[in-house]
Amino acid sequence: MPTTTTTPEANYSECAKLTRVKPLAQIIHEFVEWLAVKKGFHLGYWSLGEEYLWPANPDTKKLITEFFEIDMQKVEFEKRGMLSQLSAALNAPANTPHDDEFKSIGECDVR
Repeated sequence: MPTTTTTPEANYSECAKLTRVKPLAQIIHEFVEWLAVKKGFHLGYWSLGEEYLWPANPDTKKLITEFFEIDMQKVEFEKRGMLSQLSAALNAPANTPHDDEFKSIGECDVR
């Protein structure tokens, strides 16, 4: 019977998507920051019937993840899953051929 293996990308699809878009997302974020700091441009919105532009001060990172359709709650859930799997793997008993030898060393009474 063939065995099916799942790739980390299949298990953590949202994290994989975030990883794929991260370089471009970083460039977009830096550009928006550059516009504000170096050029004095800020994101804002017009209200109907108003003559002024209202500063928006949005969370740029949140807007970028929305643009790329990345669910940050799912990313957090997947990260917790990764940590749980890693913790379980690190805490699993090791099955090495010399386990019994090491156990006896721990029981040794050295005076």
